[in-house]
Amino acid sequence: MLVASHFSGAQSWQSMTDIPLSLAFPVVVELRGDIHMIGGGSSAGTSNLHLRYAPATNSWDTLAPVPYLAQQPAGAVVDGKIHFCGGGYPTTGQRLDLHYYYDVDSDAWFQAANMPGAVAIHKCASLDGKLYVMSGQPDKSLCETYDPVTDTWTQKNPLPDMDFWYGVIVSANNSIYRFGGGGYTAPATAANVYDKVNDTWINIPRLPVALHGAAGTNIGDSLIWIMGGYNGGDLDEVWIYDINAQTYTLTDSLPIPRSYHSAVNIGGCVYSAGGNHNGAPQVEVSLLQNCSPNFTAVQETKSGDTKPYLFSGTFSHLQVQLTEGSKSKPSAVKIVDMHGRTVVSLPFGKPDGSFSFNGSDLSAGMYLVLIAVGDNSYVEQWMVTR
Repeated sequence: MLVASHFSGAQSWQSMTDIPLSLAFPVVVELRGDIHMIGGGSSAGTSNLHLRYAPATNSWDTLAPVPYLAQQPAGAVVDGKIHFCGGGYPTTGQRLDLHYYYDVDSDAWFQAANMPGAVAIHKCASLDGKLYVMSGQPDKSLCETYDPVTDTWTQKNPLPDMDFWYGVIVSANNSIYRFGGGGYTAPATAANVYDKVNDTWINIPRLPVALHGAAGTNIGDSLIWIMGGYNGGDLDEVWIYDINAQTYTLTDSLPIPRSYHSAVNIGGCVYSAGGNHNGAPQVEVSLLQNCSPNFTAVQETKSGDTKPYLFSGTFSHLQVQLTEGSKSKPSAVKIVDMHGRTVVSLPFGKPDGSFSFNGSDLSAGMYLVLIAVGDNSYVEQWMVTR
């Protein structure tokens, strides 16, 4: 099911103090109300740098460096410790099985049991006091856990598909959620939630658009933000998945499209850190904050509900006409292609309450038309043909 929120644009995203150094594919986590950005790298070089951002002072400082260099490692916070594992050895791409954890009180790293096998380009999450490691090279279906109490690893059932690679992995609602992923040329729409009792993954409604290299984080136990990503180009769309309603909602777009970035939530504020956008190198060191208060997803109208407009989308012409009782309400229309890119945003209707758009320049295909009227929002599908 798909829903749409009010289209407030990118003004809710605020630029915070830049990251001191560009880090490619670092481990980024929240711990005690701070953001930790650690290591990572690409074929151009790697870093053992450990940076910390304090929202209270909008400033960065440096902590104990991670003990080894690795391209595309992974990590997560488990019981107050930052776990950092795997990755590829610089310049050679040789995969690593190393595993360390960081204690913030002593500002020190400690070695833990090595991973059962060397892995890179994987994802980590925390659940029930254990570290989950998923996908990566060489086994895209890998799922295994580490127990800090016993310092041991356990093999879990394989992942349900091979596309967790570069997907969004979020711990929320006492479970693990996955969205998108896939290869650079084959982004995925798949979405799953982990059934820890049966060690299986359950399908949930698919993403409205296919996403590779997006970022995600949770707000409490009910909302997951899924931001940016890549699908034929870097994207700026931000979707909110409502766990209870199982719906997706568009919210404030990122000010600059980006992929391969990271996201965390601190005190109800969502942060986007780093990433990539060809032609906009400032994205690599950018830190964005969105503290939109009291967000509530607007449900899709059900069959039989009366909509406050008439909708007509034929061939290349779109027409939205507000009903008589709705013409005085604030209204807007936004058209989004199936890659999640905004085609056009029409902020206000004409005096007669109408919106019209000539899409003769658009490529043939399916588009989403997001219609906001007063405090409610709706979604329609528009097939452009030639």
